[in-house]
Amino acid sequence: MRISNGQASETVAPPRVAAAEVAFECEFYEPIDVGSNTMVLGEVVSVYLDDGVTTDDKLDVEKLDAIDRLSGSYYCRTDGRFRMERPE
Repeated sequence: MRISNGQASETVAPPRVAAAEVAFECEFYEPIDVGSNTMVLGEVVSVYLDDGVTTDDKLDVEKLDAIDRLSGSYYCRTDGRFRMERPE
């Protein structure tokens, strides 16, 4: 199968979405039954970060307009970010 917007992965067979600024390559780890659904856990084996979303070779969340999947058909945006220092 050919995926026109795909980019070859480094460590897994399926391609990643070429336009994605952040991509995780994962291997299947474990399925967990949750009620009538199944939660699938994976192990991240490789991470792709576009240079446009990094500062000093680290992800810079200020440069990323992420959309998160919540549940079912619900999503959220990360435009309500705030910073809190972590205790030592």
